[in-house]
Amino acid sequence: MNRQKIELKYVEHDVDFKLYWSLYDKFMDEVFENEEIGHISGSDYLKQFNSNENKVYMHKLFGREIDTAFPVIFIINSEVVGFTTYCTYHSEDGKCLIVDYYILPEYRDSGLGSMFFERVKEAEINKGAKFFELNVSNRRNMNFWSNNGFKLTGVDEFGSVSMTTNKSNVFLSEINEENWIEAVNLKVHDWQKNYIGSSLGIIARGYVFRKSNAKVFGIEFCGDLIGLIMIRDIEEEPKCYEIQQFFIDCRFQDKGYGYVSLKLIIDYMYIERKYETIEISVKREDTKAINLYKKIGFIKTDYIDINSPDSINMLFYFEDMDKMFSEKKRNLMNDN
Repeated sequence: MNRQKIELKYVEHDVDFKLYWSLYDKFMDEVFENEEIGHISGSDYLKQFNSNENKVYMHKLFGREIDTAFPVIFIINSEVVGFTTYCTYHSEDGKCLIVDYYILPEYRDSGLGSMFFERVKEAEINKGAKFFELNVSNRRNMNFWSNNGFKLTGVDEFGSVSMTTNKSNVFLSEINEENWIEAVNLKVHDWQKNYIGSSLGIIARGYVFRKSNAKVFGIEFCGDLIGLIMIRDIEEEPKCYEIQQFFIDCRFQDKGYGYVSLKLIIDYMYIERKYETIEISVKREDTKAINLYKKIGFIKTDYIDINSPDSINMLFYFEDMDKMFSEKKRNLMNDN
């Protein structure tokens, strides 16, 4: 591999743009054909991206002096194997947005995708890029970027699945042999202990409910665990997800991490989407938690669990997210 001639060809001339746009069209057809996570856009959105108007707009981005976007063709041993489009926002926070990234099917599963990204990453970091972000629309691509250092940041305002290398984001982390002690040491205020189980108890509960696909996630910020959240499947009718336990460590409360973390776990379930609703049971006295769930879109129901009459039942509907994303996409297309 090291003996091969690897080239990032920055597109500048008409003949190169003709090749670039042919690769771009193939990429777009494949993206929309293989959509499976996030909000599904549909054929009208594909027409928008393939339109001449969009390509004229992209040419303006390629020509602007500040925060220039770059179309780049991947070449190895004189063979074209793919392309990327990216833009580093030097005037803002140093984010390098990977707009498009494509390896031709016949060259996949050979390590070329990771190798070319390392070349792009090195080039942009040397020019001042601080971190990288992108959107994915299927699980294969999500796994690829996860293996290249990206983590899930949820879904954006249009329902696209977003990933980043920015360590200052809030992430979900698996609880494992490397961080379980840190997780066990997470604590809540004394007054919250009536509503929330201990860290060790939550981890144990995840094991007890393992047959219900229970998952216990650490909530991570800047490399540190700041909270825990446990979800599981309710497989008796009506089937749904359930948020069983959720808290932010007392040292990090009242800083907005609760809302961000809750949105992230909802986005995680929206991406997986085995069910159409999320259920949660909240103690009536825990008004702070109830207000948080209402703020993010949970709706109180009339159901009362006879085993927990002092709690209220709340539901979140993915259909509401679909409606919001559809409306935003319609507005975007109308604006363009």
